[in-house]
Amino acid sequence: MRAWLTLLLSGFVSVALWAAPIRVVFPRPETDIDVRDRYAYDLLQEALEHTRKDFGEYVLVRSSSPINRLRSVLALNDPNGEVNVINVPTSVSYEQALRPIRIPIDKGLLGYRLLLIRDKDQPRFDAIRNLDQLRQLRAGLQENWTITDVWRQAGFKVVTSSDYEPLFSMLSYGRFDYFLRGVDEIMPEWQGHHDKLPSLKIEQSLLVYLPLPRYFFTGRTQEGERLGQRIEAGLQRMRQDGRFEQMFQTYQSELLRGLKLQGRRVLRLENPNLPAETPLNDPSLWYSPLN
Repeated sequence: MRAWLTLLLSGFVSVALWAAPIRVVFPRPETDIDVRDRYAYDLLQEALEHTRKDFGEYVLVRSSSPINRLRSVLALNDPNGEVNVINVPTSVSYEQALRPIRIPIDKGLLGYRLLLIRDKDQPRFDAIRNLDQLRQLRAGLQENWTITDVWRQAGFKVVTSSDYEPLFSMLSYGRFDYFLRGVDEIMPEWQGHHDKLPSLKIEQSLLVYLPLPRYFFTGRTQEGERLGQRIEAGLQRMRQDGRFEQMFQTYQSELLRGLKLQGRRVLRLENPNLPAETPLNDPSLWYSPLN
């Protein structure tokens, strides 16, 4: 009887372990008005939902406290890390340390960059015709961002902050000349800071482009690989059934409205940190707001 009971209980435990939902933890935004990752979170949830039948139940939550880029990257390979999936622009170093899912979640939109500036400085930017002229001005960026390394390697002057939110007030106070932002980031950021920092505006003349795909990443651990496989399978199914494109079109149409991208002077830049495995030859993965 005791042996039978032990076997029965072990069976229940095995079933419970098998049925236990996977816990997926995504970074909490750095501030209450930071909406940069809202689309990525929704896309991740949809990818997990698309794989429920094959991979089982899941619980998707935000980290218990705000977490910046450096901490979130380090957490992925830590068994006790605060998060187990992030979305960041790729680089050689990220793909060596982490498990990339090489489907650009915003179809490369983050590579199209606008400038947040002080309103009185618009004439200075109207006069810029090439990258060398832009190199004479100081960019504000967060330390440990992918774009920060690219900007430095390209010979630009860079002023950094260890955190995201102070960059807006630093620009307002004249610590640097422009804050380089993605076309899918700049409008909600300007709207979220305009009341407190009314001197800031979206620069009207320039658009900088460099290939800068943003991926989901998981850790290079057994659990990270399993989660990465699930997210990749979900995104591929979404691409096949049209849900990915539907979500992307809704996302970009809301964020690009009012930016007047057509007619801007386009300054093109290479990305020396772009991994060789980047799927640049698959046009279905990419989108240009200039077409």
